[in-house]
Amino acid sequence: MRSSLRSTVLSAAAVASTASAAPERPLRPRDSSSACSDLATSIPTILSNITIYAAEDVTANQTFTALGNNLTATTDYCRFGANVTTSDVSMFTFELYMPHEWDGRFLMNGNGGDAGSVQVSDMNTLVGAYGIATASTDTGHNSTAADDGSFARDNYESAIDFAYRSVHLTTVYSKSIIAEYYNQSVSYSYFSSCSGGGRMAWKGVQMYPEDWDGVIAGDPAMWTPRLDGHQYWRNMFVNYYGAPGYVSATQFSLINQEVFRQCDADDGLVDYIITEPSRCHPDYSTFSCSNTTSPFFNSSTCLSDEQMQTFITLYSDWHFSDNGELAFPAYLPGTEAQMGQSAGGSPSGNTGGYFDYQVLNYTDYIEPAFSGSAPIQINGTNVTLAQLEAIVRLADEINPASNTAMDPDISGFLNRSGKVIHYHGAADGNIPTGSSLVYRDRMLSKMGDAATDGYRYYQVDGMHHCSGGVGPVNFGQSDGNSLYPMDSKYDVLGAVVAWVENGTAPDYLIGAMYETDDYLNTALGTSVGYAFAAGGGDSSSTQTVNFTRKICPYPLVARFTGGDWSTYESFVCN
Repeated sequence: MRSSLRSTVLSAAAVASTASAAPERPLRPRDSSSACSDLATSIPTILSNITIYAAEDVTANQTFTALGNNLTATTDYCRFGANVTTSDVSMFTFELYMPHEWDGRFLMNGNGGDAGSVQVSDMNTLVGAYGIATASTDTGHNSTAADDGSFARDNYESAIDFAYRSVHLTTVYSKSIIAEYYNQSVSYSYFSSCSGGGRMAWKGVQMYPEDWDGVIAGDPAMWTPRLDGHQYWRNMFVNYYGAPGYVSATQFSLINQEVFRQCDADDGLVDYIITEPSRCHPDYSTFSCSNTTSPFFNSSTCLSDEQMQTFITLYSDWHFSDNGELAFPAYLPGTEAQMGQSAGGSPSGNTGGYFDYQVLNYTDYIEPAFSGSAPIQINGTNVTLAQLEAIVRLADEINPASNTAMDPDISGFLNRSGKVIHYHGAADGNIPTGSSLVYRDRMLSKMGDAATDGYRYYQVDGMHHCSGGVGPVNFGQSDGNSLYPMDSKYDVLGAVVAWVENGTAPDYLIGAMYETDDYLNTALGTSVGYAFAAGGGDSSSTQTVNFTRKICPYPLVARFTGGDWSTYESFVCN
């Protein structure tokens, strides 16, 4: 197997004949040498409630500081930064980078988690790689931790800024600033982000269909009450510290290797990727202490009966206990590598922040008397499972700040020929992949044939949350990780641009596993187990790759047809 995992250096010229590029646009020079600094005086006369703190040119390779971040400019561009007041008690910060040579497009860059910072590093990468004007916002609060939800405490206006208002206004304001700077309006507008940014993508599509022409929504955290409730459920009622059935991070890692051993070959190819994990049905008894047959387990690492029950519960759908309604879908086989973190007995901070600061602070809900015996606290009080379910349903009902992005009606966006590329890692051990399928099914049921010309869903085999993993995890979805920027096969941004501007609907994408992902290492294929990539790569036109693979529109999957498995050409979508 190792001999077939050859590293291949692909050059831009080598793929030029096989990959179709997105439609090119002539680069447009800015108006004058003072166009950037002039914005400091002209923009306040055009836009209201704005305080500008930066309107400066930076040159390629210049080092500078933006909001405390040390950057090296990737190209010549105008850096614009401002604060926008949204109420007496709220404001947000945003920055907009406009290249001296521009392709006529605007890209809104989203945030993960609870946000709290302008993504200046990502913007710096994007403006250089694509020649696109790009913006980002802190969503109305400043935080060094992406999972700090305390910004919403006693400040509903800040919760609104985070939920949708700051992203919408940044988009609207940026378009006006771009028009002033270039003396030319934006030709096409786009949004791209993952996780919390995937929620932002769908929220914009649902609420403000005229903001963007094309949207890329990855691994979206869109079903807020259920996702955050699931965080509590799995960490505090299923696999909590001190529980007799507590499964450790080490055991999850070993389980992951056993699942690969059982399911990897199901697709006819042993490549450390589980294709169609929903069809993987491992025999979990192989790592039970009562019947340990897995080569990865021994008497000290096997799972007791209590631990087996914990694991089986974690990998089953969560249903409300009173009526059996689906509360949230389960993780797929192959996600175990991340479970030591996402189900290790400690919910992420944004989960507590959502329930503490948004749901219960803004209602007249009176919590029932607590038994004091449950291992979970909300608002500092012990909560039983039934009470957690009641709070989740309350969050569904009130939807504080309209945070949830599950509205299946996207007719406003589709009616103006908007395009959405929606993707989710099949090995996402943070946000279960099934949550994307729940929304996909609801939206398609509502929209019917109207969605055919404006929506594609891609389930990326082997990919963890947003990036990383053992599959074709580099396809332009993470800033700067595209093998060929703006190529309509290798780059998801190029794919949505070609769809919007040229009418070329995407079929398959091409993802790459780079040598820099550390896919090849001493552990690969040995008794130690399987290797897991860290994600990454860069935007150079020449990149050393371990393999490329087709990423097919769901429900199609990439099937091996024979030959060299390290090239996407040996796979078909069916």
